[in-house]
Amino acid sequence: MAQITITYNPGFSYNGTNKEETIATFDNSNRSERVEISSVSVYMGSINGRCYWPGGSTSTGNGGPFQTYVLINGTKSEIITVNNVVNTYNTSNGGTLPYLDQTRSYTLTFNPAVSVPARSIATIKLKMPRSGGQSMAYNWRNGVTVTYTVIPNIAPSPTNVTISCTGFTSNSINWKVTTGSTATDCRVYLDNSLHTTKGMSGTSVFGTMSSVKSTTHTIRAECKNSNSNWVGSNTVVVDCTIPPIYNAKISPNSSTTGTLSFTSSYNVQYYLDNNYLGTVNRNTNPNKSVSLKNNSLSNYTLKIARTDNTAITNSTTISNVDSRVPRITVSYNIIGTTCTVTATADSTCNNWYYTLDGVRYNLPSGSRSSITFTIENMIVNHTYKLIVYATRTSSGLQGSSTPVYPEPKGCIRIFDGGNSKAASVYIWIPSRGWVAAIPYVWDDGEWKMGT
Repeated sequence: MAQITITYNPGFSYNGTNKEETIATFDNSNRSERVEISSVSVYMGSINGRCYWPGGSTSTGNGGPFQTYVLINGTKSEIITVNNVVNTYNTSNGGTLPYLDQTRSYTLTFNPAVSVPARSIATIKLKMPRSGGQSMAYNWRNGVTVTYTVIPNIAPSPTNVTISCTGFTSNSINWKVTTGSTATDCRVYLDNSLHTTKGMSGTSVFGTMSSVKSTTHTIRAECKNSNSNWVGSNTVVVDCTIPPIYNAKISPNSSTTGTLSFTSSYNVQYYLDNNYLGTVNRNTNPNKSVSLKNNSLSNYTLKIARTDNTAITNSTTISNVDSRVPRITVSYNIIGTTCTVTATADSTCNNWYYTLDGVRYNLPSGSRSSITFTIENMIVNHTYKLIVYATRTSSGLQGSSTPVYPEPKGCIRIFDGGNSKAASVYIWIPSRGWVAAIPYVWDDGEWKMGT
């Protein structure tokens, strides 16, 4: 590498124009070899105060840090922060200028280096801050130091370097690089880190990046022709993210149906136990009606696939989906006009109630597997339809018993050998035949039904 310090008077020692001002010109007088500039060093600082020159410009700074860069023939250097403070002094002619000995040298680098062709001149410009906030003190007397390298004659660089993604999964990316002219070498970058280097014998080369992470990546390439410069390609964004599954759940509605709910941050196709159910947009709950394994405690597999690339999938198990309804059996015993009923379920239940001839009657609250209750003042010789209902605690699904048909009968008690036995009384009615009669007895001043 070589260095040269260029003294160039731009006509100012302070500046707040917010423009890219010319501070030097670099002359590559070599007749056949180009030059690459890797860095430029400049003396500068941040003015604290007001600068003024009679008949000239005024610029004011608060001494705070500001950012700047160097521009050579349209190519920017890195951006740096200037943070040393430069104070001002009054001149004999009424002006105010910065103390240039309070400036210091800053080096601004180029990556890649700036190429200056043989027998050409490069204009070096420096970005100025905006007056009223920050103002630059520029020490042009110390000159601009340019670090450069003379590059031997090399082969023509490849043109139109382009990279494309030809396919991807959650852990691999297939790529192809093409050039507009001959190239001999190619290197491919994953997330700005060198991943692959390949030789070329024409204008295209392809490959696969394996074991990439499930996230969004960038790929780009560089190609050269023998000893030419490396020429960069475009950058391609490849999203290899596995779509997440949030809050997957099946809520049973009956012993055979339920509602599937979940969300994902991608548009996805979705499947339950490998049965395709449809597509749903990102962050949207499908609330899809699904078929369940009848009256069971079962696990189900939810699978999703990105609609933009169905090769990228995710799955989760929805465990212990309870679609069981309670099995309820009913027994009863009638004495006179009172019926004592016992209902027994095969699991713990709540929300017990019964219907008698279609009319609902609630039973005491609480969770239990059986319940006993009485029905009083029933009509004699009337056949009732009785159904008991309950909700299984574990599933939230309601079940009911098979209907039973209690019918209270009028009867009398006969004392026979020390035991009381019930006997029915029938009377003959010509139009109806033998009909069960309801016996009454006079007791304590009123007629009462016999039991």
